[in-house]
Amino acid sequence: MMWRRQSQGATRQLAEERKVLAERYTIDAEEAERREQLAIEEAEARLAAAAEEEARRAAEAERARLAAEEEEARRAAEARAFADEHARLAVEARRERQAADQEARRASEADARRLTAVPAGDQAPVPEPSRSSLASAAERAEPSVAVPGPGSDLDTATESDEARTNAELPIYRWLGR
Repeated sequence: MMWRRQSQGATRQLAEERKVLAERYTIDAEEAERREQLAIEEAEARLAAAAEEEARRAAEAERARLAAEEEEARRAAEARAFADEHARLAVEARRERQAADQEARRASEADARRLTAVPAGDQAPVPEPSRSSLASAAERAEPSVAVPGPGSDLDTATESDEARTNAELPIYRWLGR
């Protein structure tokens, strides 16, 4: 019966080995499950990081797009302001030209009326010289200078005119000269 005892011991040993194997496989299964959970967590963390990076890039691209739109809007506003100012200056210059043309037309009409107007007497009308015609006449005129000789009448006339002019000055009146 010894063989039975041995079988009982073998059965116990076999049972113990099974327990150890079961524990080992259980530990391995737990470790595998833990590793699988870690892998899932790492994958989730990588996905979250990738999502955050993608969101950051999208936000950065949106900021760049908005900045470009704002810059484009600013440039368009500047261009409109420049065009408005240019148009305003053009209108102002046109008004000034029209006013100058109208003033010149009025002046020429007034000159024409003066030239065609007949005075009450037999005299022909004498047009009033304009400033430009006076200036051009003054430029065309040559100065004529007479050089008097010694003892001429001009010397005595100049001295008497000078004395008369000096007598009229207040200082000479005060001195009694």
